[in-house]
Amino acid sequence: MAKSLSLCSLPQGCGPFLQVGLGAAPTKGRALASKLLGSQGSTCLLAGSVVLGRCRASRVRAFGAGAPGCKAPEWIELLVDGDSHSRDDISWALQALRSRGQPVKTTIFAAPARLQNGKWSDFIREQGLRFHGVKRAPGYKDPNDQAIVTCMKQLVMLPGVSQIALLTSDSDFLQGAQHVCEAGGKVVVLVPESQTGTRKTYADGGLDVVAIVPAGARQYPRVKAFLHSDGTGSLQRCEPVQPTFVRGEVAKLHALLEQLGLWQGSDSKLSTCIAKCWFANSLGTLTLFPFHCAISELHQALSEKKGDWRRSSSPPLAFFFPIGSGTPRSRLKEAFGGSRAASLFQGGGPFMLQDSDTLPSRLLRRLGYFDDHLNADMREAMLVFANMQGNKRLLREAGSLPDPEDGIGDLSRLLRQAFVSNSCSGHWQLPPKDVDVRGMLVRKGYLECPSQSESEVLDAMQHYSRRHGLPKMKTYLGNVWQLLRKKNSRDPSCRESFLLGLAG
Repeated sequence: MAKSLSLCSLPQGCGPFLQVGLGAAPTKGRALASKLLGSQGSTCLLAGSVVLGRCRASRVRAFGAGAPGCKAPEWIELLVDGDSHSRDDISWALQALRSRGQPVKTTIFAAPARLQNGKWSDFIREQGLRFHGVKRAPGYKDPNDQAIVTCMKQLVMLPGVSQIALLTSDSDFLQGAQHVCEAGGKVVVLVPESQTGTRKTYADGGLDVVAIVPAGARQYPRVKAFLHSDGTGSLQRCEPVQPTFVRGEVAKLHALLEQLGLWQGSDSKLSTCIAKCWFANSLGTLTLFPFHCAISELHQALSEKKGDWRRSSSPPLAFFFPIGSGTPRSRLKEAFGGSRAASLFQGGGPFMLQDSDTLPSRLLRRLGYFDDHLNADMREAMLVFANMQGNKRLLREAGSLPDPEDGIGDLSRLLRQAFVSNSCSGHWQLPPKDVDVRGMLVRKGYLECPSQSESEVLDAMQHYSRRHGLPKMKTYLGNVWQLLRKKNSRDPSCRESFLLGLAG
């Protein structure tokens, strides 16, 4: 049976949802499609679903007039941040929402080229999902976030939508979701179980929150992370640690941290505030991961401690809890009890530093971006650090993203501002690995074997850059970052890089 395209019209701002049906004639609405596409050129593909019947079309036309007809069905609209969630996450979210007894219509927001991925294309077709292609526009704002918020505000006006569901890992949609509720809509937010702070932010905002815990896939952390009284940290392998219920403790700690001036609204990170409170009051060693341990330990200290609590230390504190540079392999996830535990173990453990003019250089040296050998240029060290995907997200959350016209001094100031911010989780990424670059240089004949020394690899990277007209970079990591940036330049999920006139 031949496939045909039809247009399912949703409110302007959500884009047209092109629908792949089976043996159905195209519906009217081409002019609407052109209008909705506008200058943005983004489209939504509804793959493998049944073409909407006459009943729904009649219902939409008759809704305002109260005309008789078939009963208007209601459904849940699920909006997915496709840049942050896997197919397994989406499948679990669908299962959780369908258990509420209503149909679920799902839209995945991601770069248009995502449909070129065979696994994603098959998944979208088989599950009958919509796909909203969001172009990667220049600038530092997340285009997915903007598209999702716009669609949320339009969906609340669509007859039949009983609830809007969001599948997300961050709190960027809080204000938009609250606006939807104020307009009379209902919102449920689905957040990974590991994102305790994000779930709390939405819950405190009065929203219905559901933790994502795929059936049969729950993993308990097999590692603990400690922050010691001298500001250093350590990691320890352990037996699986099961979570405990700490909602009551969180409410009491929230009041304390707010009184001390550490908790400054929904943008504040609970883990950062707890770590700074513990350290400033010299309470000894704190178990920071799994996070429910930190909540329980500070709550116990609150119950036992007499006298005044110190607000903070002077100079201000900068909390760091680094993570690995990339997604951990399955072997590491299994060994450490999940992706988050494995990534934190790769990061080396938490630590606390006091603020000063040299804070950016001290942190970059400690994380391995800056040294006295092949990475001795601080400008390039900051450039590479700020362009790591996770670091860029943290800078945005802390309100410290540089503008295109900013220079090196501005970037140093913004990094320092982010490092001491209570809105920052401290989960800064380690430097990029050179494995892929070494392999590429061997394949292209710039290296004889991938195990050559870093000095030889640096020469090869610089030779490659000259041959391909890339900006001259002095440091080892600067060249690794540049070659990876070129290698991934066709990846539609890549964000704009901070250049700031440094790489030229």
